[in-house]
Amino acid sequence: MIFFFIGFGSNEGERLINFQQAFNELAKHFEVISYSSVYETKPYGIKEQNNFYNMVVKYGVENLTPQDILRICLKTELNLGRIREEKWGPRKIDLDLLFIENEIIESDSLKVPHPEITLRDFVLVPLLEIDPDLVNPENGRKYSEYLPQIDSYIIRKFEHNFSKNESVNFA
Repeated sequence: MIFFFIGFGSNEGERLINFQQAFNELAKHFEVISYSSVYETKPYGIKEQNNFYNMVVKYGVENLTPQDILRICLKTELNLGRIREEKWGPRKIDLDLLFIENEIIESDSLKVPHPEITLRDFVLVPLLEIDPDLVNPENGRKYSEYLPQIDSYIIRKFEHNFSKNESVNFA
């Protein structure tokens, strides 16, 4: 089984429902290993838009390639109403393949680890919540070492419980 992390983001519509729908859809294809809290965050890039919710989910899967995983993520985004209009613009759901074990992939359609992990606390904090000792395979540096060097976009943290095929529940 290979393990990988997907970053979830949403700032349109019912953000938590968007997360639950994506969580349910991806759970049809991958085994959910663990997931982070949900973080409300300021927009990155284009500032004049709604705040985002962000989280990270760790999955496991057998017999799929990284390209297969990416295709499933893109299809899930499309099925849930993602419209790609502008970089860093508003989105109903965004699913980013962040990290696949210790793999380094550099292709036209996929870059792993995600090239902007170390620039975004709203990705790095939930990623480290799941795996605090995660190491960047490109340079051997712990991802936790990047946190003091990046701007903060996180506003607040939500505790939650996502279950396959259930509604969102908050503690």
